[in-house]
Amino acid sequence: MIHSRKRLLLALPFLALTAIAFAQEPPRTEVPPPATPRLVMALYRYDFQGDRRKKAAFRFVREADGRTRLAHHPWDSDGPWFSADRSQWHRNQLQLMAGAGIDVALAVFRGDAEERGAYAIKGLDVMVQGLKELRAENVAPLSRPHEYPQVGLALDLGSLARQYGGPVDLKNEDVQRSLYGLIRDFYLHVPAEFRAWVQLSRKHPGLAQDPPAEASAPAGTACVVRLFNDTAVRDADNSFLVTCNRRFAAEFGAQLLWIGTPALAQKADRLDACAADTPATGAESAKGAWLSTGRLSPGYDDLLLASPGRLRARQNGATYVADWRQVHRAAPEWVLLDSWNDYARGTELAPTLEYGLQYQDLTRAAAREFKAAGPHSARVVRATVPRVAQPRIVYPVEVVVQNTGTADWDPLSSIFVSYRWLKGGKPVGDQPAAAIAATLARGDVRTYILGVTAPMKGRQPLPAGDYDLELGLVRRIGLRQAREEWLDAEAAGRHLVPVRVGEAPPLRPYWLSSTAPALVKSGLTYQAEIRLRNDGSRPWAKGTFAVGARWRRVSSYLRGYAEDQDTILAEIPRMLLPAVVPPGREITVPVSLPVANGAGQPLPLWSPNEKWYYVLEWDLWDGARWASQEGGATHRETVTVVDRDPAPRFLGTSLPTELAAGRTVQVTLGLLNTGPESYRADRDRIAIHWFYLDGSEASWMDQTVPLSQDIPAYSRTGVETPVKPAPHRRRGRRPAPPETRTQTAVSPTILRDLPVRVPDYFGPMYCVFDLVHAGEPASIGPASKGGDLLVVPVNVFSPVMMPLPLGAHQSVDGISQDSDRADGNIDGRFNSLPAELLPPYVMRPTVGPGRTPSPMVPCGLWVRPVGAQGDRVTFMFPGKADRTPNIVACNGQRLEFAAAPRIAVHLLGLATEEDAAGDFRLIYADASVDVKPVTMTHFVDTPRHGEHVAFRLSHRHTRDGDDPRTPCNLYHYEIVANRQKPLLAIELPRNPAMKIVAITLENLPLSTHPAP
Repeated sequence: MIHSRKRLLLALPFLALTAIAFAQEPPRTEVPPPATPRLVMALYRYDFQGDRRKKAAFRFVREADGRTRLAHHPWDSDGPWFSADRSQWHRNQLQLMAGAGIDVALAVFRGDAEERGAYAIKGLDVMVQGLKELRAENVAPLSRPHEYPQVGLALDLGSLARQYGGPVDLKNEDVQRSLYGLIRDFYLHVPAEFRAWVQLSRKHPGLAQDPPAEASAPAGTACVVRLFNDTAVRDADNSFLVTCNRRFAAEFGAQLLWIGTPALAQKADRLDACAADTPATGAESAKGAWLSTGRLSPGYDDLLLASPGRLRARQNGATYVADWRQVHRAAPEWVLLDSWNDYARGTELAPTLEYGLQYQDLTRAAAREFKAAGPHSARVVRATVPRVAQPRIVYPVEVVVQNTGTADWDPLSSIFVSYRWLKGGKPVGDQPAAAIAATLARGDVRTYILGVTAPMKGRQPLPAGDYDLELGLVRRIGLRQAREEWLDAEAAGRHLVPVRVGEAPPLRPYWLSSTAPALVKSGLTYQAEIRLRNDGSRPWAKGTFAVGARWRRVSSYLRGYAEDQDTILAEIPRMLLPAVVPPGREITVPVSLPVANGAGQPLPLWSPNEKWYYVLEWDLWDGARWASQEGGATHRETVTVVDRDPAPRFLGTSLPTELAAGRTVQVTLGLLNTGPESYRADRDRIAIHWFYLDGSEASWMDQTVPLSQDIPAYSRTGVETPVKPAPHRRRGRRPAPPETRTQTAVSPTILRDLPVRVPDYFGPMYCVFDLVHAGEPASIGPASKGGDLLVVPVNVFSPVMMPLPLGAHQSVDGISQDSDRADGNIDGRFNSLPAELLPPYVMRPTVGPGRTPSPMVPCGLWVRPVGAQGDRVTFMFPGKADRTPNIVACNGQRLEFAAAPRIAVHLLGLATEEDAAGDFRLIYADASVDVKPVTMTHFVDTPRHGEHVAFRLSHRHTRDGDDPRTPCNLYHYEIVANRQKPLLAIELPRNPAMKIVAITLENLPLSTHPAP
């Protein structure tokens, strides 16, 4: 990849200076200012932690008694992999967000002392690790690009209230100082290449009057801050905006773009935008000082968290669609979605077991319609435009473009990404400039590299001064007499960047990216790459210029917790540049990163309870001084230093998705070592864990299998490659013997014939592969890398459990959808069970050959951890289609099946009258009968007759709407059978108030059947 980039950079001068000779120059009319790009943003919660074995606090997944805290559940369930302490979790979430058309993930940050120790600080580093891995895979050879949203800040003002002991006055200087400290902490943890940059127009009512500091970001950009929870604010005015903007511009080289609540906007009328933070209400629109917003939600359900709770039904998507239509009519610039993944309050759009991909698909369709201004429209997500453009210098500018139109761009569309220079709102210089053909499907994002030069007229540069660089779309019209025209400003989504044309300062690096890991082990040395561009006037000499870094200890002011601190701990050895870098060129520098102090001693470990954090600051050395000493920008990224970082990455397995209980299967497993420590065959092992459908643990390290071979650091091995012989040799000479040379390559390890023992169970499970490194599982360590846990959903089948098909006996439609609550009538009073909350679920698909969706659901699901009380029964839930019977009303029906010894008959049932009772008759092959009296509890009551809750619903449906104050229960009743005799049939009681949802027979294991 480095060599291909070098070839591209060598060709850039030719691409940039070769204008299209046959294009007609457009008239020099004033260009209308570009419209504000339409953006879709969503709150992103990263405080879930579902792994009890990790040191990180177990949070927001289950109550202490095992009940779920989630209104809806992730479609890969909420096991230990459902954790913001895992890089892979963030990768999955962010990729799904991008697939839904969401442009900005507003990470919910609570920076008070308690939440910092629980999730707020380390969780950001884990998220950034996931983003770095996605970006690295985007530039890997033959890889499919991974899209992800940019990151903005959603700041809970309750953090300030908790730190100050009550509602705060934002006019107070100390409160403003703490507020800026929270913003600073967040954006120090999110590197510049992942921040949600918004390009401001020259007419923006900017609050920062001081010129921004030098930074690796275009001039005129702003970072997004959304403030919510205004009940934590007693009073405010515009002074907190001025103070924070001034300090942020001085430190980060950019402004802040503020989104507040309507109540806060009444006190601080210079907020750029405002949006309510009450998702339990319908869609709302609001206008701020600069732009308008629309806010909406798919629904709301906090019945499990509050009493009384609030419920806004989703109506099978109708609520969400109606909200989007209302927002479309208001025509705001930005849309704010109440959450991407707040499963606890039921506002999530992310895929769930209950809804599958429905809301991701609805969001993608609505977002495309919202952002489209015509067949060919686009949004420039990010562009690495220099702040000063020197004449006759070619700058390779990365322009990240999203196709927001209604048509795909293909070769026949003749759509190009291009640029031109403006002065006073009018095009100047030679037009058009270089253009790159754009091929991009609707909604997709791609990075194009434009060779940008300062404005020229003929062969002469235009005078120095302030210009605007406009990035946008052009269309080529015609063939032999072709011309190019710029697409309509509003439709094409033009992007204006203020640029100073003239002589640049001598030493100005523009930092593009870093692959340094965000979580490292103290004492190790990591390999990484730093990519930067020479935006100064002085060439960088090979052998003299170098890239270096400093370990810093940083903290920000927070009342009663921390003071401002920024201390240099150590400098790492400088790495000389491998080539000359003229002005305007890029270079990628391989670097070694020792996690040690100046004396070579391992850095002290960091923990979430520390009031400070490590910052790795990259700088450029010119042989005598650092660029930062000359006013140049540095690149800062936070790093979590821990005591373990095995860094495995599982590539996949051949494990079948349909398995027979009790069997052992041989599988193949792919593994990469992505860290600096080797794996040893005589020490390290592959561990296999099993989990139930709800993510609760079935067996931990059920098996461990030793590695079949050593795996070196970074999986790098020496590969012998032949050296190409010289093309000519003299006559009469013997050919030279073939020569080879050793090259380093990354080689995955394929582990074959790993035995996997399948548990004795019947139903959906998760088989999880883990690495035990130096005696400890990698999955529970403090560091996290993508793919360090391989989770495979499977179906396990066993003859011990036998679900009975009840379709022929179902006589009552007791389940109804939100969209037609009158469809169900379980009790003769037109009450019914909410279909959306009931199984069967939409399971996450597997990679490769898919598994058959399983209708089997464990008893006690979401009520308590599966298997916690030794109850491993599973039930086959009925279908949920409208106007279809799905529940059996007991009327003496006889259910027959093949005769076999049974341990018990398990009933999933309920009563629709108080204490409904009746006799179940067990009929055996010898014609004998056991009479089993059963009394059932009403489905809105708590258990009264020795049964236990098998499934709980947070509310019930009535004919007229939802009844959020009445939860419903399905109960498990066990009828013990005579295992000495083959059971032939069951006869149900004659009491229609007794309802049966499912029946499962528990058989004797085949090895224990009595002799005939």
